[in-house]
Amino acid sequence: MHRLIKVNIVIFVLGVIIGPFLLTASNFSQAPLIWVDVITIVVGSFISGLFVVGVQILRKNPKNTQYTLLLFELLSVFTLGSGVGGILYAMCMGEFSPSSTIFFAVGLGLFISVVSMHFFYKSIV
Repeated sequence: MHRLIKVNIVIFVLGVIIGPFLLTASNFSQAPLIWVDVITIVVGSFISGLFVVGVQILRKNPKNTQYTLLLFELLSVFTLGSGVGGILYAMCMGEFSPSSTIFFAVGLGLFISVVSMHFFYKSIV
């Protein structure tokens, strides 16, 4: 478990470093987002994470469930880190807008769903 925390920290820092490059690509798309859309993205990624991990839990195969939880944990930590890096970059450049928070919103929703499904899985096993 201690090794997994170190891996999560490394992946988060890697996401923070890569975040500004991802933000540049998303800003070029000129997405017409408002702040309500960001909340919708958080809720949508939360529900999708619950669905995917929940299907694995219902399959009653503990190995697949553990791999899915690990993969989604790493994915959500990376996306959350890239979102933080993107937000910091946008704030430094003076271009902070709802489109600057896309990756943070996706990562936050996924992270909350993974943590909640992890506790749910531990309670039924």
